[in-house]
Amino acid sequence: MTVGTQPVLCFRFPFALALAILCMGWSFVLQAQEPPQCSLSKTNLSCELVIDRSNPVAPSTVQMYSDQHLTVRIKNPLPFERYFLDFTTGQATLAPDVASSIVGGMFASLKNLQFLHTQALDYITQTPGSATVDACSNSDFSDSTWPQPTKVTDGQKEFRACFKELASKATEVYKILEPLVAPDALTPDTNGKPVLFQEPSYYRTKFDAIKTAIDQYVTWETTVSTKITALSKAPTQPPNPLPNPPPTVYSSIADQTAITQLVDDQKIIDAIAADLLGYKQRLVDLGPCNYGASAAPGTCAEIGDVVISSRTDQDRIYQGMVTRTVTYSLDSLNLISYSQQAVPNPTNKKALATIAINFADEPNKFLGVPFKALRWEASAGVFFSTLPSRTFTLTSTGAVQDSKTRPTPIPFAAANYRLTDDLGRHWKQNFYLTAAVGINPNTTTTDFGAGISYAWRALMVSALCDFGHDVRPTAASLTSGSTSALPTTSHWTEAFAVGISVRVPSLTGR
Repeated sequence: MTVGTQPVLCFRFPFALALAILCMGWSFVLQAQEPPQCSLSKTNLSCELVIDRSNPVAPSTVQMYSDQHLTVRIKNPLPFERYFLDFTTGQATLAPDVASSIVGGMFASLKNLQFLHTQALDYITQTPGSATVDACSNSDFSDSTWPQPTKVTDGQKEFRACFKELASKATEVYKILEPLVAPDALTPDTNGKPVLFQEPSYYRTKFDAIKTAIDQYVTWETTVSTKITALSKAPTQPPNPLPNPPPTVYSSIADQTAITQLVDDQKIIDAIAADLLGYKQRLVDLGPCNYGASAAPGTCAEIGDVVISSRTDQDRIYQGMVTRTVTYSLDSLNLISYSQQAVPNPTNKKALATIAINFADEPNKFLGVPFKALRWEASAGVFFSTLPSRTFTLTSTGAVQDSKTRPTPIPFAAANYRLTDDLGRHWKQNFYLTAAVGINPNTTTTDFGAGISYAWRALMVSALCDFGHDVRPTAASLTSGSTSALPTTSHWTEAFAVGISVRVPSLTGR
């Protein structure tokens, strides 16, 4: 009579297959030439984060290995802005749950839900200087004998008419400047972009128009301001000796009151002129094209993406179960509001987005797996072993009948050591060295497993060698003549097993 035996083959096929897959994984890593886009679901090597300037949304936390750097690519950059990636904070912390961050960010935004009604700004389509201006071209402003003594109060109506035209012109210029000075303050339309969004074509089209409008305002303002200055310096008493021709003397209280009011108005229009001249000078410094290129607006080249890189981190800090969260602020400096000749004052920068990076252990070197605490992860599940569930019976002819059922499901818990960096372009994928402990429900004994595991996100599939107990009939039972199930005794053996489990990362979000 012959009792079935279990061949020792568990080390051959699973480990050969795992080694082939692992080599493919290394090949995949080595083929990467350019930094891929950062994934929010895995730990990244050097990667690229894309932020759209027309709709700058702060991304969720980016997970990265140390000794790596983050590249920020700014799409749709504005020709009148400069961009900076400024270090903000750095502290040791546990990595957050990425899924919770995304869901929490979505719910936090719901409170700001609103219905928007947009309306085009018609004044932008008007050509600066198209309005007919008569008040500031009044020939009286260039007449040294106007107004006559005791007639200054009557002459105020000409000044006020000019002030009205100056206010209209200044308002027109500021409205054209608004999309450039405050590009993020415009109301979004149904497509998510601000009304009359500051595309490079808008800036280049309005470049000469803004300078012309400012020059026109300054010309008119200079004429009337010069006249008011002359009135404020006119004598209130006749000089002695009296020059030829004699000067106009404004001695009455009404004249002096009117002149004082005109001087107060002059301060306002002078301040506006100085402000607009400052904007004109910044436009001249900046140039009509992107980033100060000197060319006619119609021949400007397209603006390329702006790329900024962060610093790398050191791995020596990550010897324990901690990570370091480093926060960067993506800031912009508006050169229409602030001269590019000035030192970039942090108070003049505007934050477009906040980028948080969680650094952890160092990345793998080729065939050099670092032994770090952060690489240990737990998992729990069930593996299906080819180790059979046996029962033995003795037939009437004296032969032993072996009844086997496969596979044998064995619940287990495992410790997994991560061998690779996160593979894949978007989702977290890894290979692990796995050691498992389970309970065989047939023999109620402990089984041990060892092998290679592949993880996709939280799901793990393992190729294991199951070190468990097989059974065989006792020698005494073979001569008992019983036709019922025979008494058995157990012995250690090995079998191939496939496990399915859910991993429990050592750090939340990993």
